[in-house]
Amino acid sequence: MSLKSEHNHLEKLCLLDSSRKEGVLDAIKGGLSNCLSETNLHLTVPGLKSKTRGKVKDIYDGGEYLVLVTTDRQSALDRVLASIPFKGQVLNETSL
Repeated sequence: MSLKSEHNHLEKLCLLDSSRKEGVLDAIKGGLSNCLSETNLHLTVPGLKSKTRGKVKDIYDGGEYLVLVTTDRQSALDRVLASIPFKGQVLNETSL
């Protein structure tokens, strides 16, 4: 059995249990409302002069400092495709 076939087989086994499948779907649905797709700190934080929007990060100019906000945006081929709950938080935590 190839590695890909084995992976597909294991994936199917994990989701065959309907209680597990429902739990996974509920977790995904619950996390969607927590996506950080857009930031507007320049409207609420005094001293931030401008905002530069990247594919995943938003960068604010604070004069003597920069504020970088990692969002949950998912991008590929220079396009924002979707938002993944807690993606920005995980990226920040793994970079420490």
